[in-house]
Amino acid sequence: MDDYLSPAAVAAKLCLHRATLYKLRDTDPTFPKPIFIMPSKPRFVGSEIEAWAQSKREAHDEPRPAAAGA
Repeated sequence: MDDYLSPAAVAAKLCLHRATLYKLRDTDPTFPKPIFIMPSKPRFVGSEIEAWAQSKREAHDEPRPAAAGA
């Protein structure tokens, strides 16, 4: 069974301020959407947060093309 993480727990796990977490949620279409177990109590699925973070790490580690004229 997956863990359901509060926004505060997700922010701590990703080393982000909660305001940054909410900005990611609202602007990054790849960021996992919260589920609402109770109204006004958003929770994130732990495995989805981990997969999102892993995809960001992998994208960061990909070789970058050489700059034109360099």
